Amino acid sequence: MEFFISISVTNDLQIAVGSSLTIRPGTSVNFTNATLFVFGTLDAVGTEDNPIVFTSDASWRGIRVLNPFNESVIANAVIERANGPALDIDKGLLSVSDSTIRFSAQGIRVRSNGTSIFGNEIYSNDIGVLSNQGNSFNLVGNTIRNNVIGISLAGPQGDLTFTGNNIMHNSDANLAVTGEAGKTVEASNNWWGTADAALVGETIRYTMVGGSANSVVYEPVATEEILTVP
Repeated sequence: MEFFISISVTNDLQIAVGSSLTIRPGTSVNFTNATLFVFGTLDAVGTEDNPIVFTSDASWRGIRVLNPFNESVIANAVIERANGPALDIDKGLLSVSDSTIRFSAQGIRVRSNGTSIFGNEIYSNDIGVLSNQGNSFNLVGNTIRNNVIGISLAGPQGDLTFTGNNIMHNSDANLAVTGEAGKTVEASNNWWGTADAALVGETIRYTMVGGSANSVVYEPVATEEILTVP
């Protein structure tokens, strides 16, 4: 299937197992009380001049990726105004790059392994990036700003590394780590809005479990904003 028009979606839309949906540059998809379920493969690659837009004038529940065998691709897109996660990677594989994710309850929720999040601008969400337990994903070269919480890691069971991002001006915390204690989050070489490591530490929030917190290694910090990211 291919679309190159402005379309309205008023019921849940499903890409079936074994099927693919290609959305062309410049297409705008307006959802009302609907979710886009990806059981097959989504190929939504816009251009810098003609991004693909996923939006809503009322409310919608975002894009939910559920195919663990074929990687879906979103690039040069705008995904906005979801009343849940704008992108929910739930058991699926997704590469999302060079896109804008904004004005949603959560920008990107990661609930599976193998997701690549590169070169995006994620802002004005309640939570920019939310990850659940034990997920391994690449978070590199993004600007995550002006959310309530920039990145929320809930109960990390294994080690997670992310680097080369601008994570700044998030009102409650740039990074919040909750859940089981005794794990390490590697978060060095990111820009946090300041080169003062002590001030960076004040923008990271920990929730204590069993008398101890998970640890975050954020030094060395980047000494200036990383201008090669959005």
